[in-house]
Amino acid sequence: MKHLALLLLLAPAALSAPAPAALSDPAPAALAASALSDFRAGSWQVAPLGGGATRSLCLGSADALLLGARPPGQCSITPISSDADSTVVTWRCAGGASGRTALRRDSAGVYTLHIQGIDAGLPFAEHAEWRRLGAC
Repeated sequence: MKHLALLLLLAPAALSAPAPAALSDPAPAALAASALSDFRAGSWQVAPLGGGATRSLCLGSADALLLGARPPGQCSITPISSDADSTVVTWRCAGGASGRTALRRDSAGVYTLHIQGIDAGLPFAEHAEWRRLGAC
């Protein structure tokens, strides 16, 4: 009974209190835009740092780069931080894949990516240089 009385006393104050201001996050594209300003779709070479086989991929968007070449259409990307030469995002894809990408722009068309997360129920970590080669 005491809890009900306290609730009845506090209810009018809660109803008349102003709603908290909405937090405004910059759009993901705006945060990543500076670090990815020179991104161009095309053929990209992925060279794992610390050894491993180099591979070539055709990327159609900066989102595909941030996702480590996972299909971006079924993923949501949340920006964490960004400046002129780097960006950090988290991402979640349909099917349960999720992760965090830290991207550093080394020069025009050359990026170093640290990507870690869960894909197909298993943890993964990738550290590689991504270099644009030309058109697909």
